[in-house]
Formats: sequence, C-alpha cells, structure tokens
Amino acid sequence: NGAGVRLGLNGTIQVALRPRPPRVSLGSVAPGSEHVAEISVDKLDPVREVSFETRGEGLSVEKVSEDAKGCVLRLTAKVPWKKGTQANGVRLTGGEGSTWIPVIWTVEQPFELSAEAIEIEEGRGELTAKPRWPSASLARVDTKGYPLEVARDGDRIVFTLTGSPFDIPSGATIDLVPEPASLGNVAIP
Repeated sequence: NGAGVRLGLNGTIQVALRPRPPRVSLGSVAPGSEHVAEISVDKLDPVREVSFETRGEGLSVEKVSEDAKGCVLRLTAKVPWKKGTQANGVRLTGGEGSTWIPVIWTVEQPFELSAEAIEIEEGRGELTAKPRWPSASLARVDTKGYPLEVARDGDRIVFTLTGSPFDIPSGATIDLVPEPASLGNVAIP
C-alpha cells in the first residue's frame, strides 16, 4: 500500500570543537560598517591545532591565542551592500571533524520613512526619507515608469500623479536610491 515505516534515530554527535557563541548575529546593520566579535573555541577531543576558513563576502578571522584546551578567534565582518539577510560563516577544522559558525546580519534599509506607503489623495502624496547610514543621501527616486512626478525638498518627497491612477497597479513599488558617492567604498549594484 506504500504506507512506509518511520524510524527515529537516537545517538550522540561527537564534535571535537565547541565554539562559544555557537553563532554570531550582528542584527540590523548599515553597509560599510565593521563589526568585531571574539569567539572562544573549546577543544573537546585532543586537537593539536584549530584551522579555519571563512565563507562569504566581508569576513576575516585571526587566531588570538591557542593552547591545549582551546583557542580564541577574532572575527571581523565588514558589511557589503546586499539587500536582505546575509548568512555567512566560519568553518573550524580540528581532529576528525569540522564545525560551522554562522555569521548572520540584515542590511538595514538606507532610509527611515515617515510612512510605509504613499497615499495619493487629490493627485498628490508625500513622505519623508531620512538617511540612516552615515553620510548617505538620496540620489534619485525611481518611479519605474509609473505616471508620477517627483519633487524633493531635503528629506521631503512630494509625488504628483501625472496620469490615470489606473496606470499604477495595487501594491506597486518605487525605489529610493542612495547616492553611491556618499557611501565611501560601498558599491551599490
């Protein structure tokens, strides 16, 4: 009848290395920002030397100290510009196995908005977009071809409908594009 049988597995996973903390979470960060974390690694089995490699853009690791009981690593994360949550990490190798330490962050939105959506009433709407990143500024507003005229006064952005409201689908989005020159060495695709 194809029902199959489900079997449970019980056992103990032996690891030679135990990192503390087991993961590094930077939270919501600005691109170009640099963060440093120390990770202690306990040697649970006889391990002569712990080696490591980073996976993901912007990560580097250096060994601060090591003895028979463990080692201390200094992790440096320089956050590149990529939208959304990034999951990078460090692979530790020692003895017969390896251990993965995830390094996770979310790139915060470049602007703090006065509203989540633009309300167009009588053909006009507005919002403010204050930069969150140090020295960032608004380069342009990309209306993606929708019939909207944009006027800016500092952080204030005024939208005027230049066509039919039916030309803008429900849930349509526009982009507020930060000025690349104001972000130093952060490249914006």
